[in-house]
Amino acid sequence: MAIHFPPGLLIPLLWLGSTITTQVKDPEAVVPSQPLCVIAGDDARFSCHLDPPMNAEEMEVIWSTENIISIVHLYNNGTEYEKQQAVEYKGRTKMIRKNIMQGSVSWEMTNVTRSDAGVYVCSFVSIAADIETSADFELKVAGKSA
Repeated sequence: MAIHFPPGLLIPLLWLGSTITTQVKDPEAVVPSQPLCVIAGDDARFSCHLDPPMNAEEMEVIWSTENIISIVHLYNNGTEYEKQQAVEYKGRTKMIRKNIMQGSVSWEMTNVTRSDAGVYVCSFVSIAADIETSADFELKVAGKSA
């Protein structure tokens, strides 16, 4: 069975099909919208991911305090850099990157103190892919109950 188009309709349909392009969304860093609440002395786990998902293995992934006053944890192209880490976080953080190829990472901070409370920033940077995106999240710390 042949399909017959009315005269003059086929050319605009072909033209329309040739101008349709797929627009790819720039990746954005995404963190939970609600603050993370922990009790002093407990451990905390922060998560951050790219949307849409993409491999972040060769990116720089930075966990810092607000306004990048202190580097909490720094990962770049497969390596974690401890020398750049602020002294108050040394030995207390680790990056979980089992899902980094999907653009998802988590960080753990052990023995959280009340002074750890505040706003943190998760950043993904790739000069090669022209990506620079970050998201803020809040850590709230309550004192231990008696």
